[in-house]
Amino acid sequence: CNDKLEKIQSRTPLQLRFLQDTLPLENAASLPKAGLIICSSMFEYIPDKKKMTECFRSLLGDGGVLLLSVPNRDSAYRSMEKFSFSLSGKPAYLKHVHHMFKANELEKEMNAYGFRLLEQVYFATHYSFSGLLKKLMPSRKYSNLLLAAFQKTAT
Repeated sequence: CNDKLEKIQSRTPLQLRFLQDTLPLENAASLPKAGLIICSSMFEYIPDKKKMTECFRSLLGDGGVLLLSVPNRDSAYRSMEKFSFSLSGKPAYLKHVHHMFKANELEKEMNAYGFRLLEQVYFATHYSFSGLLKKLMPSRKYSNLLLAAFQKTAT
């Protein structure tokens, strides 16, 4: 990423930086403030969600936006997946998942850390029986993922 960024920077200066580190970052407060953080299918794997949320808060400037995608705990598929895992240990990736959220739970947790919900949508409906579920249920029940945009409120 840094090599490609260097080539692009020679033509078009961008305010962009790539970091490789273990999350949550220990030195987040010492880094420059970001206007946008995209956290896709990662938050659920961090055991200490409080520390990770505080890291997001440290990294964002006031008014900055956090785009967060997480597993949708309201999903019928997620319920079946969890049941299957309890019986067979499959899918194996679930042993690494620490958090799944319902939309209202995620909003409440993020509000407690000074984030205001801007928008949320459900997505990821391309699995075997989603077509049938789409005819019978609201999107929160047949969509595997929840994408939420949060704005950091002033400190």
